[in-house]
Amino acid sequence: MQNRRRERTSLQDYLRKNHEIFTLQYTLNVKRNEIERLENHLREEERLLIKSEKNIAEDLVLFDQFLDVSNRNASDAASRADEESRKKEELLNEIKQLQKILITYHNDQNHLIDTLKQSRRYQQFLFKFAPEV
Repeated sequence: MQNRRRERTSLQDYLRKNHEIFTLQYTLNVKRNEIERLENHLREEERLLIKSEKNIAEDLVLFDQFLDVSNRNASDAASRADEESRKKEELLNEIKQLQKILITYHNDQNHLIDTLKQSRRYQQFLFKFAPEV
């Protein structure tokens, strides 16, 4: 009987240990699968991160090119604006000179008209006293 008990206990111990081993192996397999899944996820995230860094680097190059073009365009626009301002100033100066000349001509014309009117009055005055022929 003791032999049977021992066998039963031994069988129960064996089954319990086998169950523990199975449970541990199952848990270990689950953990390994989880580790593998997380490693795969990490590799995918690293791949996406590298791709994003590459895209950012490309975008940075494009942005630098855009800034260069924009700076050149701004510089060209400023140069053109300066040139246009200079031309406008020259035209305004020329207009002022022409207006001065025009005012001088008008003054001369008015003076000549006044002189002509005065000469005609003298002429009429002199014709009043001149003998008729």
